[in-house]
Amino acid sequence: MEMGTVTKTKISSSNMLMFHQIFTDDDLLVEIFIRLPDLQSVVRCGAACKRWNSIINSNHYRHQELLREVESKSSSFFPFTISNPI
Repeated sequence: MEMGTVTKTKISSSNMLMFHQIFTDDDLLVEIFIRLPDLQSVVRCGAACKRWNSIINSNHYRHQELLREVESKSSSFFPFTISNPI
């Protein structure tokens, strides 16, 4: 393959439909935003465009962010597992 050439992969419409049934574009962006390292990064993304700002300010985003925070705190609270309880 020569440098600078782009190959296109044909994706069937049924595969795209199945993907969109699982994730919407907004869900994917929420997952990306909640994984950002700090609040400053989230604020910068919110300033990038109106759509991203509305996603970051949505109740869905805040709920997902809160769930992720609770999960991370609960896993750090019990950093071990009991494999053979008495």
